[in-house]
Amino acid sequence: MLNLMNVVVSVGLMASGGTGFSQAQGFPALAKATLPAGTQLLDFTSEFIAMNRGTYQDDAVCVKPGVAGESFQGDFTFKTSTSAFKQVPAEGTGKMGGQTACVALGTASSTAATMHFSYWATTGRGMSPLAALPIFVGRDKTTANVPAAVTCQAGGFSFPMVVTLDATPFTDITIALKEDVDVTDAANPIDNSYGVTIDAASKAGLQFAVGNDEQVFGFECSATANATSLKYELTGTDAANFQLASATATITVKPALEDTAQPDQTVTVAMVADSSTAGSVTVEGACPGMGASMIYWEPASADAKAAATWADVQALWEKRQADEATHGADDEHWKHEQMCMVAVVAEGQKSTCAFESESRGAYNVTLYCRTIENWFYASAVTAVTAPDNGGVPVEMTLTYSKAIDTRADNAVILNVCGSMAEYLQVPYNRVQDEFGGSFGKPSPMVSGPAPKGEASAEASASAEASASAEASASASTRRLQEASASAEASASAEASASNSTANATVVQTEWKVSLFVQPDPRAAAVDSSTTVAALTADGALAAVNSVTSKTYGAPTVAAATVAEAAVAWDAKPTGASADKAITLSGSLTAAGYVYCGTQKARLLQSEEASASAEASASAEASGSAEASGSASASAEAPKEKEVEWDVMRAKVSADNLKFSLTLPGAEGASLDWMCIGTSLNPNPEVARFKTVEVTGQTSTNPKKSAPVTSGSEADSDSALMTSLFAAIIMMVAVFFY
Repeated sequence: MLNLMNVVVSVGLMASGGTGFSQAQGFPALAKATLPAGTQLLDFTSEFIAMNRGTYQDDAVCVKPGVAGESFQGDFTFKTSTSAFKQVPAEGTGKMGGQTACVALGTASSTAATMHFSYWATTGRGMSPLAALPIFVGRDKTTANVPAAVTCQAGGFSFPMVVTLDATPFTDITIALKEDVDVTDAANPIDNSYGVTIDAASKAGLQFAVGNDEQVFGFECSATANATSLKYELTGTDAANFQLASATATITVKPALEDTAQPDQTVTVAMVADSSTAGSVTVEGACPGMGASMIYWEPASADAKAAATWADVQALWEKRQADEATHGADDEHWKHEQMCMVAVVAEGQKSTCAFESESRGAYNVTLYCRTIENWFYASAVTAVTAPDNGGVPVEMTLTYSKAIDTRADNAVILNVCGSMAEYLQVPYNRVQDEFGGSFGKPSPMVSGPAPKGEASAEASASAEASASAEASASASTRRLQEASASAEASASAEASASNSTANATVVQTEWKVSLFVQPDPRAAAVDSSTTVAALTADGALAAVNSVTSKTYGAPTVAAATVAEAAVAWDAKPTGASADKAITLSGSLTAAGYVYCGTQKARLLQSEEASASAEASASAEASGSAEASGSASASAEAPKEKEVEWDVMRAKVSADNLKFSLTLPGAEGASLDWMCIGTSLNPNPEVARFKTVEVTGQTSTNPKKSAPVTSGSEADSDSALMTSLFAAIIMMVAVFFY
């Protein structure tokens, strides 16, 4: 079939007594079409689609870049405009840096069984239209894969009867599990399902529809069961287009147990290295008998604990199913909990599942088993680390001859990140500024205050201690306070003059901006040297200049991979009190970053308490009943708040591994704090190495009391004033007399 559409076919047929002719005339060769500059060609991954009517086919229509080896250069959407077909979701989405974007496609039971052409519309900057897509609609029946045999334990359960479909129904079908009663002889019916109690949902029928193409059936067997079969029932809107793989399920009943005590068994689960990659980890374990198994996968957590009962496991499964419905196709599933269910239909069968992951990602995995004897087993929570794909971050250094500030001009820098992501054809969140922000998602650390002494923490700590000592040494009397203020003002002026002189002699001539390209976290293998080459090519500079050249000029460009060394605490962080703040300090064993934060809820509560105390004091001073009532209300216990952290970051270099961070707080507040160190990657989530987390509690300095004049000084002043007054009286008396 020629999709170039440059051929016209005509067919003629004589009514009788002659010969029919057909003609296919090729037009002259068409001129080679060219896309407008900056436009990316889009194409389908398949030349045509074949499907049966009355069904949806998952990932039936997939779009890819039209040039081999490319990734999508931007976000875009696509959807069909042909009424005979519907897609799920209603609008397909392609993401920057992706290589395919797929949707499910369906057609109703009434659609003609023939070839159709579906037409597609695309939206997105710099994306080409899509060609018409041929779709062959057939009338074959789609199979519902039901188990033909099942085993049940007398006095226990069947193993899970998992039913899947070759394609999802366009509207719905329902499959029910029913007793198999032979009524050939109406007077003497034969119950082939004697002793079986079918689950209520299985008996009523489980519905299959879009997004729900797998269901699990089950039943119990009494201690005296001698059932031999069950049967299936198929109904629903699209039932005419489906068929059952088997009309019945043969039952094997295992004899009742003489000893029902659960035997001790150790259940384990582990990663299967040979079939695991950075983006998909396969785990495997074995249950001690037939039944149901579930494997629970989650990002690593020190608080992870295995579920205690099968009911708890089922609750996890239901919660996971509900959560999954809230995650879109572009969601990062590898950062969430995942579960899989496997029916163990034979003794010794292993349960194997593959989970989405990321390179070097740390996870916990737990295997749960419920045997047909109704025995529950759980493995230990097992740590698993996804394989390393070899990717490392790459730092791109832009050196400008005009002033550009990483904080004040952060919006501009993030636009450069966006332009670089488009040039590299990677997702926006993989090109980051030095604070970990990306295009459209600035880092919260940018809006916060710059840490004092980020490069020289020791000097900062010394200066803060000195300032604190000076404040503590201030005199309590008014005369001494005035003298101190005068001295401090003089010192401040001298320091300012000194700094001005120093600044006058140092003229900054270049400003450096660092961008970081994070490696693909899910690719099987990554060669970061190709990123270095791309960042030093002419196209990279052009991408930067498209954003900054008019205001800041053209920078020089350098790029290199980032070497991340293992980090640990050389001196664990400790807290020190300061005025309206605490200072956290310590040191690492290698260059990296330190993140410290105070618990935001505790900080807010302290500020509220301080405000409450001031209101109370004001009320007492004024004697106002109304104010007193207000103060009393604000003094109520604060409500529970979700724990959040106000975080600051310090960068430590190889020649100075110490850090000091000053975090604000209300006067006299007791602040909960935490610190963690990472290797030299500005994104803490993907840093190759991390320290243990250190927590503590430190109070800010208490509020200083208002200065009070000493009693002796007051007496002295009073005596002096009395003497002067007496002298004046004497002088007046002499003058008049």
